[in-house]
Amino acid sequence: MTKVLVAYYSRLGTTEELARQLAARLGAEIDTIRLPSPVYAGLAGFWRGIWHALRHHLPDIACERDPVGYAFLVVGSPVWAGRLSAPVRAYLARFADHIGPIAAFWVSGSGRAYPGLALEIEELTDRVPLTTSSFGRREVLEGTAGDKLDVLARDIRAHF
Repeated sequence: MTKVLVAYYSRLGTTEELARQLAARLGAEIDTIRLPSPVYAGLAGFWRGIWHALRHHLPDIACERDPVGYAFLVVGSPVWAGRLSAPVRAYLARFADHIGPIAAFWVSGSGRAYPGLALEIEELTDRVPLTTSSFGRREVLEGTAGDKLDVLARDIRAHF
């Protein structure tokens, strides 16, 4: 089976929940994009995250796995001010030259689709995501995201 990596950043745990469910459906390995300090914690961190997303700031990040060893990468991000979270942007910028095919999902408070996030990924990596999916935080918390997650997993498997 093709080696797949699901890499994600999650501030509140919602994106993490989806990443873990998706990795289980794909038989993929998982990696958390971490920050060396809790820069986005609390209310001040929320506003700092918005500011960093709007300014395209790339924070220092840490992760355990190098995506170069994987045939397929799936990234998961919360939506901050209609953009990818700053930690995911930093991850994609760091590994842009080391990744192959890519897919993505994101979670927003509004549940809107945010098609511009796929363009952000393309700008950062020079790769068009092969498939993407958007989720609302509410559907994840209520446990109603399963069908959409199944579709995303099926679409990803179709590419490897």
